[in-house]
Amino acid sequence: MYVCVCVCVCVCPQVQEAMLTGESLPVSKTLHAIPPAATLGDRKCMCYSATAVVSGQATGVVVATGDSAEIGQINMLVNTVSTVVCVYAYMDRVNQSHTGSRAQVTVSLYSQRITR
Repeated sequence: MYVCVCVCVCVCPQVQEAMLTGESLPVSKTLHAIPPAATLGDRKCMCYSATAVVSGQATGVVVATGDSAEIGQINMLVNTVSTVVCVYAYMDRVNQSHTGSRAQVTVSLYSQRITR
């Protein structure tokens, strides 16, 4: 189950959030309140599923679960994208046409060497 947790008590927690934010280093969490419109990377008082605590300790209150959680929102967005299938189909067609033309060129070159 996907969850979002608001940190209530913390002792120097650091969380690896690369899955959500792309941050390459762990992020320090705090108890400071944030504005509601803060971006995901600026929410220093929140922890999310699909992330890992790498040091410290924290206690929090679950504020969102399932599709209401951040990773749940991402999951819903990914599931609604149908153009990915179209891109893969296009890539398959391009790959097949290039593979076929390479095979034809190879066969014709090989047959020319044999006849000479």
